[in-house]
Amino acid sequence: MLTDHQKALLELFVGSTMISFSGVFVKLTTTGPTIDGFYRMFLGGLLLLLVLPFQSQKIKFNKQALFYTALCGIFFATDLAFWHKSIMHIGPGLATVLVNLQVFVLAVAGFLVYGDKVNKKYLFALPLAALGLYFLVGFSWGTLSSNYKMGVFQSLISMICYSFYIISLRKSQHIPGAFTPILNLAVISLTSAILLAIIATAQHESFLPTQSTDWFWLFIYAIFGQMLGWLLITRGVAKTSISQAGFILLLQPAFSMIWDTLLFQRNTTTLDMFGILLIFMAIYFGNTAHRTRTKSIT
Repeated sequence: MLTDHQKALLELFVGSTMISFSGVFVKLTTTGPTIDGFYRMFLGGLLLLLVLPFQSQKIKFNKQALFYTALCGIFFATDLAFWHKSIMHIGPGLATVLVNLQVFVLAVAGFLVYGDKVNKKYLFALPLAALGLYFLVGFSWGTLSSNYKMGVFQSLISMICYSFYIISLRKSQHIPGAFTPILNLAVISLTSAILLAIIATAQHESFLPTQSTDWFWLFIYAIFGQMLGWLLITRGVAKTSISQAGFILLLQPAFSMIWDTLLFQRNTTTLDMFGILLIFMAIYFGNTAHRTRTKSIT
């Protein structure tokens, strides 16, 4: 029998592994990148609504909770719109690694808005991240194609949007009358789906996949990348230390790089691997610097 702590670690491991395939599913479909995001959020939201009647907690609607949860959906939709486009240019591995640099945006937000102290680990992690990013893209920036450069910028914009999503998500969970986790994620998903549908329509992306296999990958993406993956991570984070959670969550960008290399023959040089290693170290130190920052951004 597993202890509650061991179950939480297992939930984090399985959840991180599930969402590490998100970029792979986007790459495998023939639908547009924004449409991929739409179906992830729309199908995931519908599945979560189906689960709602079976949860033990009573559902209560609150205008303030609805506002912050809808705000989460807007930021998450923008994050997905840019991230999915970046995957098309630089691959799922690097796109996922760059988005995970959001820990530094959160640190700046905590310092400027909430007066959090800057931990020594951040001072060590920041130059590590900058150096790792330089080895990954800066060292050969002049030789990169315009599409590849665009993909890097799109990933960095996605990182900023994802950071604001995390901030608003924490706020939505720490107000009187906050929604239950499942209802919270369902509202976020469906709000994101609405905005992504508007963006996709403006970009003239077709909502109908051209291949039957696309429906399979889109459903799998919604289940693994939106419903089960994030629910397991949410449950696991609440029952583990921040250092353990931060280390296990590194599996997402690490596995994403592995899948990118194995499935799409990503050309990864020794310099790339060194840069990725430095960024992983920086993300880990940024995630585990201290617990007070996580509590204060609410």
